[in-house]
Amino acid sequence: MTSTSISLWERVDLMHGQLTVLGTALYNAITGIFRGQSGASGYGLHIGNAALRKLCNRLSAEQFHLTPHAVYPTQLRQAVEALRYILTETNRDPANVIVGGDSAGGNLAVAVLLHLSHPHPEIEPLSDIAPLAGLFAFAPWVSFVHEGASMQENQYKDMIGPEILNRWSHMYLAGKESDAWSEPNRAPTEWWRDAKVKEVLILAGRDEILFDSINAFVKKFQYLVGHGETHVAPVYGAGFIGKETQQGNGLKEWLQSRL
Repeated sequence: MTSTSISLWERVDLMHGQLTVLGTALYNAITGIFRGQSGASGYGLHIGNAALRKLCNRLSAEQFHLTPHAVYPTQLRQAVEALRYILTETNRDPANVIVGGDSAGGNLAVAVLLHLSHPHPEIEPLSDIAPLAGLFAFAPWVSFVHEGASMQENQYKDMIGPEILNRWSHMYLAGKESDAWSEPNRAPTEWWRDAKVKEVLILAGRDEILFDSINAFVKKFQYLVGHGETHVAPVYGAGFIGKETQQGNGLKEWLQSRL
């Protein structure tokens, strides 16, 4: 196992980043008392999401290994090859396979599903397979057009903001033109009619900034909205509110009926 050393300037910058996140949390602990309808539904969630927004913006994703060094469609190719291995090398019955993910992982899960019926031109098709048992996606990032009412209405409620989404999408595409596999919202409606899956469950929080784009995408799938919940609330929000979320309970019930 190798260790990575950082320079003195990087240490100072990291310390400054930590202090700005702490300052954001303290500021919102005070102002959150008077947040009204513009803030998250719960006081703890409001503070936690404000700190996470600052963390996302302050500590850049440039430190990740896959992005920006390996850009689209590398991640989709890896996901397709992982599924290919499960189906061909382990001889798993597609009827027993469920694919899922949250946020960018939800984007990838939906893109893999699209690839099964409409292969990406740069990735080897995975053809002649029976439908998968199911697909679920928490708050899937299906569009890189970060506009709409929910972007404005929920910007102080959610854990992410449009600025960091714009940065991440540019890093992911690295100058390439976006398409139906990078942004599933771009795929024609008829492309989903022959999707190779028995059932799909999409989950979203009504108080997340991606709500409008997800809501526009899911007209053809089973859809659960967690009212008062923000981005991937079962992953991040449950710890702040101290109980399971509506989306978390919905996914558990969905999975239990299919496993």
